[in-house]
Amino acid sequence: MVALGFLLLTAIASLTHVEAFDRASGGPERPPDSCLVTRAPVRPFIPPVPYSALPESPDRFWFGTEALWVMPKADGTWHGLHTENGYRDKLFLWRRGYDGRVEQKPAVTISAKRLDRPAPPYVVSRATNAYLPSGEWTMLTGLDIPTLGCWELTAQYRGTTLQWVVWVVE
Repeated sequence: MVALGFLLLTAIASLTHVEAFDRASGGPERPPDSCLVTRAPVRPFIPPVPYSALPESPDRFWFGTEALWVMPKADGTWHGLHTENGYRDKLFLWRRGYDGRVEQKPAVTISAKRLDRPAPPYVVSRATNAYLPSGEWTMLTGLDIPTLGCWELTAQYRGTTLQWVVWVVE
């Protein structure tokens, strides 16, 4: 009985230590095995012409279909700028034929759901557009994810839904 009590106290102490570590340092940089972040598939999506076949950065990959795609980080992390609303980053979305001159405020919706524990609501700015130096139009929005952890992001635009999972770190 004493041994069982000791094991229980040791387990509680180590869980408390992990929680303190998560709050103090923002948690681990790498997602835990329980957070199945979206990674580049063996045969990655390649956008149609005239879009760039390769992402602008070697640490990113294209994810989605011609109807809607994004450019997440290859390691599955989301490094947002720390704000009063959480961790903010820009979210670029592409669709074959999207033209920001025609649709300046695209009707794209973004939602976010924390998968590893309850969390406060996220904040999404109204979508706009961006014209990239490569000559491509893209939809653009800002997303504030309120806490660190494992998050599923969902984008919806013109009947297409795209979901991916990220590990939010500082």
